[in-house]
Formats: sequence, structure tokens, C-alpha cells
Amino acid sequence: GTPGDVPARGVTEAIRAPAEATDNGELEVVLEPSLAAGLVEGLSYLEHYPYECNEQTVSRFLPNLLAARAMQTLHIDNSELERQLAYQVGIGVQRLTSRQNADGGWGYWPGEESSPFITAYVLWGLHTADSLGYTVPERTLSSAVDYLEQQFVAQKDVKANWQLNELAFINFVLSEMGQGDPGRASTLYDVRERLAYYGQALLAMTLANIAQQNGAPDERVRTLLDDLVGAAEISATGASWHEREVDLPTLNTDVRSTSIVLAALVRLEPDQPILPQVARWLMSARTAGRWSTTQENAWATIALTDWLAASNEMAGNYEWTAQLNGNELGHGVVTSENLTQTTTLRTDIAELLRDQTNLLQINRTGGEAADSGHLYYTTHLRYYLDALAIQPRDRGI
Repeated sequence: GTPGDVPARGVTEAIRAPAEATDNGELEVVLEPSLAAGLVEGLSYLEHYPYECNEQTVSRFLPNLLAARAMQTLHIDNSELERQLAYQVGIGVQRLTSRQNADGGWGYWPGEESSPFITAYVLWGLHTADSLGYTVPERTLSSAVDYLEQQFVAQKDVKANWQLNELAFINFVLSEMGQGDPGRASTLYDVRERLAYYGQALLAMTLANIAQQNGAPDERVRTLLDDLVGAAEISATGASWHEREVDLPTLNTDVRSTSIVLAALVRLEPDQPILPQVARWLMSARTAGRWSTTQENAWATIALTDWLAASNEMAGNYEWTAQLNGNELGHGVVTSENLTQTTTLRTDIAELLRDQTNLLQINRTGGEAADSGHLYYTTHLRYYLDALAIQPRDRGI
């Protein structure tokens, strides 16, 4: 498979099906006129995730909360999302409130020892719900804040880098509530070379929150953002960040890191030229329309929703056509009324040229309006080989 963004001049993909492939399989082309359309599958995945630990409970409703807020800002009517959201948040808040430990924190599962990372994540979700008008007991929030305040120790005593990243996340959540600690943020800044990229991004947002509360800019934010942009890895699929080591205790991955950096850049430097490339990379990192873990789906959805609100994503106004080897595969019109709708086109592999190049062409028309908004595409070629034609291999056990 391969993803991309269709420019005004159109795009051509070369697709080659092996001559020995059977007649089973298909070419699938998915067209999404905005990130809003592309995020639907990720939100659905989180909504129907089969397990119910505390992290997953928050991941179910937090991205939806922020997506609904962004859509309200963009004047996009999504009554179905809002209806489902009221149910999800009500169930989630009730469940999390009943699971809070006596010390004010939460573990991964009910009854487990409290975890600073999980507690900060749950508190962020509950505070966000509370700030958007959903009922959350004040005692639940204040007890969680008290627990997190007790987790800070002198950074020189922190031996593992992942613990510094955890502290950066805790201080970020507290700063979102107006309770970020300038001294702790400064101490983290002094050891920023030990922070992962996602930890640096969280610290940048924390310093910006504190600076906003104090009414004075903080030049350290610019330093962190410049360092992050300079560390981006540029490839054919876009821009991304890849950590030197994986922080398993904070459930981190490179997709999650890239999402958190994108969230920081969109919030603090929305005109940064690298942003479209980061959004493109995240969209290409999906499998079957979603990302691999609940943390990846949650953070990617949050970051891309912020990017959607900050860019001209919702300005699409054009016609599109898709052709395969000169024959029309599909066509449509994109307006403000259908920016959240996804189109899927399929062709049986039996209809493709064998051992020759098949040309898939996607074009946008409509005069000057053809250059408005975006049209994302993802193509997947699925084919099968005859098992009897495959030679056996002996590689030991």
C-alpha cells in the first residue's frame, strides 16, 4: 500500500500485480477529503475497544471530547458524535470515579497500586470533561492533584530517563489545569537532553502554559521547538520523530511521540512549514484506517484534530475523478457538506494487467477552487499466490 495527498495537478500511482498471483484479491483505493474523514475509523476503534482498563477508559472519550470541541469551533454539525459522547463520558466518569484509590491515584486496573503516569492521564481526561461542562466530582480532581504533587522528587535522584518524561507529562497535565510548577519545569529544562522528543514537546507546552498565566513569553519554548524541528526525520511519507529508546512504562511509541510533537507545534507554532508533512506521516502510519494502540489512536486523533482546526482542511470545494488504466474508477464532488465522508473504490485483481504496470490516476478539477482543501488517498493491493506453486524451504526450527 501507499498513501498520499492529491495536489491540484493530480497524482499517478504505478501498481504492479505479479503474473503468478491468483484471481483472488483486490485493489482498494480510499479517498478522504479531510482529516476529519480520516479520523472516523480511529475514533470508532477507540469507542469499541474490547477492554476496560483505566487508560483505555480515558482513551475512549478524551479524543472524542477534543474532536467535538474542534468541530464546534469549525461549525461542523456532528450530532451523532455529540450524542455518543454524552453517553461515553457519563459512563467513563462514573467508572473512573468509583475506581480511584484511597491515595487519590489510579492504577492500570481497578484495585492496582496507583501509577503516576496513569493517574496523570486519567486526571487530564476528567479535567477536560469537567471544563467542557460534564459533571466531575471536585473531590475526585483535587485528590488526584494531591497524589501527583507527591510524586515529584529532585531530578538528580531520577535514574531512568523515562521517569523524567513521566514527570514532564505530570507537570503538563497540572499546567493544563493552571497548576503547573515553574520551578519543576525549569529543573526539567536543565536536563532536557535526557528527555525524549515527546518529553521535550510536553515541556514546551508546559512552559507556554505557565508563561501565559504569568503574562510574559518564555524564550525556552522557542529553543525546545527549534530543537524538535531540527530532529525530525524526513522521508517520502513525511516527517516524524523516532526515539533512541522506547519508554514502555509510559506506553510510548514513535507514532505517539510524533503525535505529541505535532500537538505541541500546532499549538505553539501553527505556521511551521513542517506541519503538513507530519500530518501526512501520521495518516500513512495507519493500518486499516487506525493506529496500533489506544495511546497511538488517542494522541494521533488529538494532534490531527488540532491540526485540522488550525489549517484550511475544511475549505475543500472541487470535483475529483479516479481512473485505472484510462477507465473511470469513480468520481465525486467535495463541498463543505461532505468533508467527513470517506469514499472506497475497489477493483478485482482479475481485472488488472498482469506483470505490467497499472496506472491509477486521481485528479481534482474546478478551476481555482481545485486547489482548496485536501484530498487524501490510500491504496492497497491485496493478492494471493498459489500455495502449490511455492517451493518449500528448510530453515530449521
